Amino acid sequence: MTVGATGPAGPEPADAPAGLTYAELIHAAYRRWGDRTAFVTVTGERLTYRACGALLNRLTRALQARGVRRGSGVAFLSSNRPELSLAVAAVLTLGGRVSLLPPLVGPERLARLLDLAAVELLLVDPLLEPLLPALDPPGPVLAVGPSAALPDLLAEAGGQREAAVPVLARPEDLAFVYFTSGSTGPPKAVTATQAATALGALLLVANVPWPAEIRFLACTGMAQILQVPIRLQGGCVHLHNGFDPDGARATVLAEGITATYLTPPMLLQLARRGGPLPSLESLFYAGTGIPPAHVAEALDALGPVLVQAYSQVEVNTWATALSQDEHRTGPPGSAGRPLPGVDVSVRDEAGDAVPPGTVGEVCLRGATLTRGYWRDPAATAAGWRDGWLRSGDDGRLDEDGYLHLLGRRQDRLADGLWAREVEDPVCAHPQVAGAAAVRGVAGELVVTVVPRPGRQVQEAELSRAVPDRAGPVRFRYAAALPVASSGKLDRAALRTAVLADAGAEGAAGAGEAAGVRG
Repeated sequence: MTVGATGPAGPEPADAPAGLTYAELIHAAYRRWGDRTAFVTVTGERLTYRACGALLNRLTRALQARGVRRGSGVAFLSSNRPELSLAVAAVLTLGGRVSLLPPLVGPERLARLLDLAAVELLLVDPLLEPLLPALDPPGPVLAVGPSAALPDLLAEAGGQREAAVPVLARPEDLAFVYFTSGSTGPPKAVTATQAATALGALLLVANVPWPAEIRFLACTGMAQILQVPIRLQGGCVHLHNGFDPDGARATVLAEGITATYLTPPMLLQLARRGGPLPSLESLFYAGTGIPPAHVAEALDALGPVLVQAYSQVEVNTWATALSQDEHRTGPPGSAGRPLPGVDVSVRDEAGDAVPPGTVGEVCLRGATLTRGYWRDPAATAAGWRDGWLRSGDDGRLDEDGYLHLLGRRQDRLADGLWAREVEDPVCAHPQVAGAAAVRGVAGELVVTVVPRPGRQVQEAELSRAVPDRAGPVRFRYAAALPVASSGKLDRAALRTAVLADAGAEGAAGAGEAAGVRG
């Protein structure tokens, strides 16, 4: 008899490789922490680790009865619900691969992602069933909860035993098929094995400055990568469906939240809603660049709780981090230093490493990285060179090993001029709440400025902040910058807005004004 951490092990062929799986980590966490609270739902219901472990076992048996096995592809269209998280774990237990579909990207892109995932089964939150007609799923669809039109997986799981189930997944099995954001072109499918995802989770446990008691507010899709590291430490995840700064602030205060993850636009919204949140110890942020002035503003409002991370979906863990203390002692504008387990190199166009202080493309490698894009050899060949992932980001490493990001290569405003070099000094103006720079229809630099409420911005002062080498600059004003469903600045939408008003004289009809620096 063979016994694993979750109980009796399943049939094991003679050539089965030894090694750790992501599913084993999940089961170990639910077994270990017993009556601690694992989830607080959007309705305030509290679920213990013990109850979650029992439901996970039932869901695993129900999905196995439905034919899910090693290699099965299962997509999820869901909101932030513990039942969906446990169903993901059940698929992973059986050795299936999971694709998480972002529901806010629109039906056309959602259908494209579902096609990329190449799944056999779709599990859907009943609240999101209205999206199904636009998707044309290729196989069966199950609701995770009561539904008038679809079979209910939870009901099927209710008739199953809750005793421990064997983990059938192997280390080399694909655990996830993730999707890139599509900011540099059509989205690509990124694979992650059970072994790589398990290692990524353990590295996050070891490398991230976690609070001693983790009460984590999850209101973004990117918080998914942190959930198993939180489980391994017995933390509690408070679920929100999307980010609302007032709602987030209220939950932090009411529940004593000690950690959360936000994108920089969300971080600023939270910081501008009030003063410090006494219980908060670690506010992780990543996903896009942030001007040093905005970091200073958030520190003033929230206190020394910020932890910046840099990575990409291909990495399955964080590549660099800037701790709470390093926000005070480290170089301004840095994204931190490489974390153990991931190598970071800045390389030139020939693929050679450049000296400290020299700008080049940020490249990454490590045991957790995917080895290519799924079913896309051309994108894989373009995205890797000599074992290094080409991030598409420009940056530099300083003498102390801190990474300084300049932005996406495709967002360069000119040869040797990056958007951050314009946006950072404009955002440092005391009357400016935000700014973003793109090229206009005639090639001129167009800076969209968001004034602080009730403030007026002197354009001559903004002009002086922009580097002379940027050339002619046109300023336009808006109430807010466009934000994508990922929570990042939507530069594509900003370019569209700039091009739409390029022929207008002023912007009286659109409620905007414009000026030009010659």
